[in-house]
Amino acid sequence: MRMILFLSLFVTLLMGQNPKAYSAIGDTIFNNIEKIASLKNISQYKRYAKKIDNYQRDVIKAKRRGFSLDTTDNPITKKKYLKKLRVLIGTNDFFINLVNRDFIISIKTENSEFFSDIVNTGIIDTTKHKNEIIEYYIEHKESIKLRGLLEKIIDKYTKLNAKKKKKKSLSAKELQKEKIKRVREKDIKEQQALEMKLEKERMKKKSEILELR
Repeated sequence: MRMILFLSLFVTLLMGQNPKAYSAIGDTIFNNIEKIASLKNISQYKRYAKKIDNYQRDVIKAKRRGFSLDTTDNPITKKKYLKKLRVLIGTNDFFINLVNRDFIISIKTENSEFFSDIVNTGIIDTTKHKNEIIEYYIEHKESIKLRGLLEKIIDKYTKLNAKKKKKKSLSAKELQKEKIKRVREKDIKEQQALEMKLEKERMKKKSEILELR
């Protein structure tokens, strides 16, 4: 029962807005907590399960304290809150750095399952590492089951790539049309020039015949 209440409170706090006090630090902590919590579902991070559970509880407590500061500006409480945030950001950075390191390791060791799990946490910067993610998928797609965030990234890439190919194909057709148009215009001009030449010759001959009369 206690666990259900904790999870309910956890979800409620996560779904809401973040406290305004010291948001430069707080937003990073509160926005990443759900991603960090998801690490417990990855076998390579099971050893951190207790540390993550404790971290979750501390983040929830800190968030509640932060909300109370938004309504009552207590200097002492504010100082304690900032001190707590500085401790929490250290734990946040520990997990962020750990996952980013393991992302590189998963690529080097060609551990596709681990690679997929890491990408799907949303912890790594998928925009920054977009090329590495796509390149790895292309080379190992037979061993990767698309799901979650990774599936969205690959779907977006596939659609964009298809659009580029279509555009390239249309461009080739347009170029061919332009070439045909130029050839036709050239033929028309040459035909008109020939007709003018023949007309001049005809008029010249007609003029010569009239002079002979």
